[in-house]
Amino acid sequence: MENERTPREGAGSRTPRAAGAVRAARWAAPLLVAAALGGCTGTAPAGEGPGASRAPAAPPSPAPSPATAFVREGLVGIAPAQPYRVEVVAVERHADRTVLRLDIMTTMSESAGGGGAFGTGWSPSDFSDFRLLDPVGKKIYHTLRDSGGEAFGTRRRSAHDAFEPGVHYPVQVYFPPLPPGVERLTVLAAGAVGEITGVPVVDGVPRTAPTPSGPQAPETPGAVVTLPVVEPSGDVWSHSDDLQEYVETPQRSKTRDGREETIALRADVLFAFDEADLSPKAAAVLDEVAEETRRRADPAKPPITIEGHTDARGGAGYNRALSVRRARAVERYLAARLGTDYAYRSTGKGETEPIAANEVDGRDHPAGRARNRRVEISYRIRQETPGPAASPGPPAGTGTGRVHPPAPFRPGSGPVAGSFDVGVRGGGRLRVDVHPYYRDGAYLVAVFDVTAVGADLPYPLNPFETPYGHAFLQGAPFGAVTAVDPATRTRYFALRDRGNQWFAHSRMVPLEEGRTSRWYTYLPAPPDGVTGLTFEMEGVGRVDGVPIA
Repeated sequence: MENERTPREGAGSRTPRAAGAVRAARWAAPLLVAAALGGCTGTAPAGEGPGASRAPAAPPSPAPSPATAFVREGLVGIAPAQPYRVEVVAVERHADRTVLRLDIMTTMSESAGGGGAFGTGWSPSDFSDFRLLDPVGKKIYHTLRDSGGEAFGTRRRSAHDAFEPGVHYPVQVYFPPLPPGVERLTVLAAGAVGEITGVPVVDGVPRTAPTPSGPQAPETPGAVVTLPVVEPSGDVWSHSDDLQEYVETPQRSKTRDGREETIALRADVLFAFDEADLSPKAAAVLDEVAEETRRRADPAKPPITIEGHTDARGGAGYNRALSVRRARAVERYLAARLGTDYAYRSTGKGETEPIAANEVDGRDHPAGRARNRRVEISYRIRQETPGPAASPGPPAGTGTGRVHPPAPFRPGSGPVAGSFDVGVRGGGRLRVDVHPYYRDGAYLVAVFDVTAVGADLPYPLNPFETPYGHAFLQGAPFGAVTAVDPATRTRYFALRDRGNQWFAHSRMVPLEEGRTSRWYTYLPAPPDGVTGLTFEMEGVGRVDGVPIA
């Protein structure tokens, strides 16, 4: 199933859909406190080191396990954020679930914890902030949860139980079962610990639940403390979802939703104002779309759908009729190029489905209206496989590329490609150090360090949200972080899921003055011929020529 939100055995009368709003309110981590930007405060020289952290000195971390070495360290929690070491011990495939096994410890020299360190609310006692990403199958998996929203698996005795320095805490987190062909996954760790790529999926064996350590168990450096484990029962909420992609050029955009792809062409490129006859310049654009549709659309899964859309000016009836005429004009052109192997259906929606604001603060928004005037071509995609045998992508510099195998684990971030500063309300600023991109399956990973400069930032201010009202990016914490191909002006945006609630990115965490946190976000990947892109936070700052490592 492309989108799975289903109860399992013993489901009660409260359906997952009915309970969704309650659960979303509880799970949605209130981490993002809106803040007005002070604007870009200048460009710092690349490679300049951040200030010293005021956090307690960290004891030496144990050496990574040679068998896995899937280890990252980063900040977790909100009251305050504290440093942890997370090692992925295994991802196990079972008939009824997937089990993520972890080893967690704090790297502070004093007790850490509280504030729901590894959960997705203010103070849960679970480990629900871990997610699994299949970068080849383009799917994200979330923890199995009960009717109250808590994740099954390991739970702390209390949300405020401390993690003691140097103590190992084995953790197991449950997810929906994986399809048989999934061999490697990326673990999206809690907080700002980071992405752990290339983790192999191994066959699990039945195990009895571990016996929790007693309350008097010694918690001294080197000790292992076993926390309670809650097995799934009752109304089990299971959630996996296809990730959606959005890529935009000045003439068109492309959205991918699971196995469906939609190309949206700007009506201003195809038609003269208030007309439904194709303009002379439309042929080149539609010829490119026809070729792309021939290469990617599956004729065994008809139809190819063509929808016309207008902005909100004019009467509703007139706009709908105009949108229908425009859709039919595009259908006739594509059918003449693609032939009878495909079935077609055209329709017009008028002004009823805008993708941007027609007005902002009661004033006309010409850029938004231009985005809304469009014709969308949608189709089901042929099956894709990773590696050289994958369906070829478009020419270098346009659109998205082929599916690569999952990335091997990258313990480091690479050199700093460039930096810029972000001013925030209150006199502080954030320094952004951008590292090289890299490919993970079908996606591009953008990695950047963020440092609090000049003041504590007790809550994560969010200059990374998109600065304009784009429907696809609504609520995206990293919506303003885009990768831009300067040669074609193709812009790659952050991924999201269908519910527009979860995104493939790190969590934002509060930062003390001088403290640095490594953040990342997943984007659609460009074609293989593209070896470098511009890292841009719209309206804030940019770094040109960031390589794809």
